[in-house]
Amino acid sequence: MKMNKRLAIIAAIILLVLIPAFSTAWAASWVKMVYDPEVPSQARENFQKAVDTVDVLFTKYKIILSDPVTVVMTANDAESFIRALMLYGNYTRQAAELAAAGTVGDRVGLSLRNKPVVVIRYTPLTTESISLGFGPLEGYLDLPHELFHQVEHQYTRVTTATWLSEGPADLFGRMALEAAGFKSVTRFVRQAEQKISKAAAIPDIRQLASNDYKTWISLRQQRYPVYGMAFLMTYRLVGDNGFGKVILYYQLLDNGSDPDKAFNTAFGVRMSDFLTDMNDYFNNLRQPKKGIGTVGIGLSKAQPQLVMGVMQGMPAAEAGIKIGDRILRVDGKDAKGLSGPQMVELLTGQAGSRVTIEVERQGETKPLSFTLIRKALD
Repeated sequence: MKMNKRLAIIAAIILLVLIPAFSTAWAASWVKMVYDPEVPSQARENFQKAVDTVDVLFTKYKIILSDPVTVVMTANDAESFIRALMLYGNYTRQAAELAAAGTVGDRVGLSLRNKPVVVIRYTPLTTESISLGFGPLEGYLDLPHELFHQVEHQYTRVTTATWLSEGPADLFGRMALEAAGFKSVTRFVRQAEQKISKAAAIPDIRQLASNDYKTWISLRQQRYPVYGMAFLMTYRLVGDNGFGKVILYYQLLDNGSDPDKAFNTAFGVRMSDFLTDMNDYFNNLRQPKKGIGTVGIGLSKAQPQLVMGVMQGMPAAEAGIKIGDRILRVDGKDAKGLSGPQMVELLTGQAGSRVTIEVERQGETKPLSFTLIRKALD
């Protein structure tokens, strides 16, 4: 027994010697940043900007973390990433190597489930990207996504369906990019739809609903657009209305609720029905298209939310949208205060793609909701 303790102490000392001294700084009251010496000062400033944005979104959506999070930024090599997992996550060497192997493509971060720790492998942008002014973007590529995983881990100890883990984290990451002024969530939606429509193949949606993360890793390694699919599924579920329903779902799971019942309670729809709907949605995206599609709504120039005309033979007219209706939301996004071009951007998309429009109608006590399939103009 004494010999085993001595070996453990020696191993710990060797590990500490092998890992370079990290510098530490509190970036906000709920997060501590730990940097490898190889991470340059400009990059640290960019990551601080990302933390500031996450802090604003946490406040906006009333997200509270019970335990402060430590973010470890390693050098740009697999060994540094592995050693950080061993030191900060108490991983064995073998477990750390397996975790590192799972970070394929542009995903080089890991949010630990057993500890309030996020480990990210710093990947510098190219000189060309920096010259084009994309330097600050590097702080947003993985950090907001992985920090939202900490929200999931701190609200539930139960492993959920992979799309309900990765989808909300990806939506949050894209909201952070929008809040920082890089790109709107609506544009991300259009890009994700286009990527799925052009993919050589997409997985069966039931594979995304698996709780086995190995299935998710396998799908990623086969280059399926699983992040885009999970992002769109989450966006269809909550829009830009915050993460209250997602957190409620996590809490219900943590309290022992059946996943299907928890889903129905939190989101107001049966999971099986939602998955069937999303399967149709993705399959429809992959049907031959005629380019850009619209729903056939004419808007007021003075009041862009006001419907001034509906084109006969187009989806809006066929669904029953009327002149005088006032658009409240498009795919869950609040239309209040949007300009005419912004409204047109929301309503326009790939022909065959789906859009949900919520309108206010005189004489009706509650908003009316219409789900339309965009149609190409002949």
